Amino acid sequence: MTSTPGQRKGRPTASRARATRERILEVARVVFAEHGYGPTTNKDVADRAGITAGALYYYFDSKLDMFLAVFAETQSLIDSRMKERASTETTFSGRVRALLRAAQEINVADPGVALFHAAARMDRIRHPEIRRAIAHPPGEGTAIVDDLIALGSATGEIEPGSEDDVAAVLRVILLGLMASVADDHLGQRTTVEGLCRLLDGNLLRPPAQPGT
Repeated sequence: MTSTPGQRKGRPTASRARATRERILEVARVVFAEHGYGPTTNKDVADRAGITAGALYYYFDSKLDMFLAVFAETQSLIDSRMKERASTETTFSGRVRALLRAAQEINVADPGVALFHAAARMDRIRHPEIRRAIAHPPGEGTAIVDDLIALGSATGEIEPGSEDDVAAVLRVILLGLMASVADDHLGQRTTVEGLCRLLDGNLLRPPAQPGT
């Protein structure tokens, strides 16, 4: 069979290359989540993806390049799903509830997303090359939290002067929810419902007064 003009012999077609690259990213996300960046080798990923380690270099220049590609794709998926879920809400409290449920839906659909997200945070601490490539810890300082604070300020739901405190709490809640119970869907659902009740002010009651 003759090759088409402009196509280098032995090179995959564009559609096949895209499919293989996506397969590598999918596998790499699982392997990095299971073993961490340091112990993972290109051969580990290649073997599970069903290609040779040499072929892997057609798609990624290095293990770091592959890790960063997985990180970018995972972060984009999380951000897009959360923004889509929250876009229908016009209040701060309603949007926070929507984001909490979006995090739960992401974990149910693909727990590997949250597991990689959690592993990436630790790998950034352990490996300077990742820290240099990712300016901020995964999930921190994102537009999602900034948008929430702007909305809460506009609706009067956030007291003036407390924006930084609220932003810090939101990051802890969203990051913790994505990672801590990623493999426990029932536990995560219970957590989400508890947080929503706390947000609505009906989870806790005032302490009983002496003599009542």
